[in-house]
Amino acid sequence: MLNEILQIISMVLCVVGIVQVLVGPKENREPLPFGFAFFSILFFYSLFILLGLTLGGQEGAVVHEVLRLSNFLEFLSGYSLTFIVISWLLFRLDPSGKSREFKVFSVGLKIVFGVQTALLVLSFFSGFCYYIDSANVYQRGNGFILLFVTWWLEFMIGLYVLVFHSNCFSRLLRISLWIFGGTIAVAFLLQLFFVGIYFVSFSTAVSALMLYIVFVKDSTELYYQKKRENDKLKVDIIFSQIKPHFLYNSLTVIKHLCRYDPTMAEKAVVDFSTYLRGNMDSLSVDVPILFENELNHTKAYLSLEKLRFEGDLKIKYDIQSTGFYLPALTLQPIVENAVSHGIRETKDGKGTVTIATRELDECYEIAVTDDGTGFDPDNYPESDKPHIGIENVRYRLKNMCGGTLSFQSAIGQGTVATISLPKGEFMP
Repeated sequence: MLNEILQIISMVLCVVGIVQVLVGPKENREPLPFGFAFFSILFFYSLFILLGLTLGGQEGAVVHEVLRLSNFLEFLSGYSLTFIVISWLLFRLDPSGKSREFKVFSVGLKIVFGVQTALLVLSFFSGFCYYIDSANVYQRGNGFILLFVTWWLEFMIGLYVLVFHSNCFSRLLRISLWIFGGTIAVAFLLQLFFVGIYFVSFSTAVSALMLYIVFVKDSTELYYQKKRENDKLKVDIIFSQIKPHFLYNSLTVIKHLCRYDPTMAEKAVVDFSTYLRGNMDSLSVDVPILFENELNHTKAYLSLEKLRFEGDLKIKYDIQSTGFYLPALTLQPIVENAVSHGIRETKDGKGTVTIATRELDECYEIAVTDDGTGFDPDNYPESDKPHIGIENVRYRLKNMCGGTLSFQSAIGQGTVATISLPKGEFMP
């Protein structure tokens, strides 16, 4: 009777958890798939245990087959729970999934889960790890210890992440994870030595519900923190781009054109308006935009610069791909950097800026090349205050779409700035 009560309570807690997932905050969607999958599988895990407790010991061939299937699904759902939790820990360790450490542990976790599944399938047909005897009672087989060892291998991966990468989690979430893992580990040991008492499902449901509440709170706070940082960075980059000297020079050129070339003045006003509108519109954009939109904004900026520098500044385009997305105000600051700190700092103030794009197997690349002064990569200038726009671009590329910004340069040989945008959520 105790076991049945524990499983029913566990199932009720799982339903509470699922409801919490469905009605909880939707601003940050990271916890939702994890929470829904976890509580759903845990619900069926407890259900299969309850089914085994209800039918165990009853006579009949049909009962025997039902028990075989329910025990198989009970084990499979239990190991799936561990797989989901450890996978989430690895995701928090490296959301991009590109680090060597992440790949090693991810492959190892999948191998262990595959071995567990293979052992369960083998046991279903041969009774190697467990079996249902002729009296329709669950019994452990000779290979049961292998199921125990593989679970501990998964557990050790999670323990490694918690010990050596605790900085990936807030203090409250870290404590909750230790309580969650410790509770399950103790329950697993108790269940190993006290056959017939199902501690794991009940303890998992209780600790998981507490963990999920903390997880949602932590993820929501992290979401708003990142949002505030991105909003501040957008304002910073806008102010770094709207330079008084640039505005003054552009308006002076337009004033001159109004007197001597009204047609060109009209075009310059349109470019000036497009440039300002692109800067201001980025304040309300929280997701990457089409490259074509960013390119048009950049062309408006370059058009104004060419009115000032005329033939001293040449622009070339090699646009082989446009159907991808990137954060707003990403390309234009790189191009402005090439004009201001590359071309205009040469002895004669002359040079060429080339904008090129191409599609690769795993990413899109944008290359901004200038034949200006260049710089020494070992004495990188991006830490200087005038280059705060470049640092903001790099930060927003990484946090909004997992992109990167890199430079190749040599003194007197120009500079190549390369934006790499991995194909993913916002990419074709």
